[in-house]
Amino acid sequence: SIQHLGGCKNLAALDLSHNKLAGKDIISCIASIEKLTSLNMSGNPVCSKTAYFRKKMIVANKSLRYLDRPIFDNERATAEEWARAGPEAEK
Repeated sequence: SIQHLGGCKNLAALDLSHNKLAGKDIISCIASIEKLTSLNMSGNPVCSKTAYFRKKMIVANKSLRYLDRPIFDNERATAEEWARAGPEAEK
């Protein structure tokens, strides 16, 4: 479990790659780390088994600038529009 990380409010970079993380609470837990800017999640089941995982993470954590690869402004804008209006808004 990574629930304890929610208390690390000043954590800026985190590498959780290849830790067999799964579950619906992962996104909300990571989103509670307010100053997180860089996150490595590759190799975790949650990344492939959660629909739109990357978009959900980008929307949930406004400070995140890197999620296994850089998050550019246009990707953030697209993810936020997707969250607001659904997949059709991306087009």
